[in-house]
Amino acid sequence: MTRQPNGKVPALQDGDLNIFESGAILLYLVNKYDKSHKLWRYHLSHLTNNVFLLPHYLENRILEVHANYYVSADPAVQAEIMCWLFLQVTSLGPNVWQYLNWETREEMQSARPVFRSEIIRILHLLEDRLSRPGSNGWISDHGMSIADIAWAPLVDGWKQKRCNVDLRKEGLKEVEKWSDRIYARPAVKRAYDVCGLFFGERPGYP
Repeated sequence: MTRQPNGKVPALQDGDLNIFESGAILLYLVNKYDKSHKLWRYHLSHLTNNVFLLPHYLENRILEVHANYYVSADPAVQAEIMCWLFLQVTSLGPNVWQYLNWETREEMQSARPVFRSEIIRILHLLEDRLSRPGSNGWISDHGMSIADIAWAPLVDGWKQKRCNVDLRKEGLKEVEKWSDRIYARPAVKRAYDVCGLFFGERPGYP
């Protein structure tokens, strides 16, 4: 309870700091550790003629970047990512947990179809996003981000764990392809080798 006042997972301890709630944890991690903005996106901003103000991770590409620009976090792109991050946290997540948590409660069985219907509705929002014109296959127009990381475990876990959901039959073919793309990434597999699946089972995973 000292790490999570609500007594639930996830919670993260980093030194003396305790952080809880998945969205807060993801934002903390990218702000502290994603120095090259791989998951928290960047843009080139006008700054100065002094080429030495370029970040160290661009030093080996210095001839590719105009000396008047430097790389920094893009608030507009980050806002786009946060919209989808918090849509998962406030909408998909609560409904998935309610649907799964009430599985063994006889008095709650009549409510579970309501949660399932809402989950499908929210997943169609993700389907529409992934199907947008010119889609790159990720939630953000700028590539994989913490929004994808937040959605993937709940989408895949809900599909795999006892629900036996056929995403394609639900009209969610882009969601299925997106989910498979994420879980095919070597870094994701390495993470699950250490931590195990969030819940459920997935072919090729321990």
